[in-house]
Amino acid sequence: MSLDQKVAIVTGGAQGIGRKIAEGLAGEGARLVVADVQAADAVADSLGGIAVATDVSDPTACERMARAAIDTYGRIDILVNNAGIWSSLVPTPFEELSVEEWRRVFDVNVLGMWLATRAVAPSMREAGRGRIINLASGTPYKGVPMFMHYVASKGAVIAMTRVLAKELG
Repeated sequence: MSLDQKVAIVTGGAQGIGRKIAEGLAGEGARLVVADVQAADAVADSLGGIAVATDVSDPTACERMARAAIDTYGRIDILVNNAGIWSSLVPTPFEELSVEEWRRVFDVNVLGMWLATRAVAPSMREAGRGRIINLASGTPYKGVPMFMHYVASKGAVIAMTRVLAKELG
């Protein structure tokens, strides 16, 4: 597979799975936008891309992310919605979850996916092409106890992906 000169945005691309995805895309020739709430400069520099400080739960930050890709590379070919909250979560019975914790997970995992997609969709529509890859989880199918907020958020990502496939084609 060659992604020579394709422009790819990876949210949550500064570490973990997102970093590995960014490395894989760069290895196939993609030009990268590493979007992360954490410092992404070192990763972007090592892969020949650009870093954009992005809190995906902030609509303005997502618009800025898309604009940086277009201003730098002229288009957006691929969006990888990888940003998510998981590793920092503590197993908690559902009735003990705080509203703040629930919202924090949904703000990044669900709202963030929607906002990032909404930010890049006009450019992809105008170009008549594009790929959006949403990272979900098998947990909605298993019903993993003590992580209701995470499981529900990834179930929402799966459902939203199905809708986007029909709306965006």
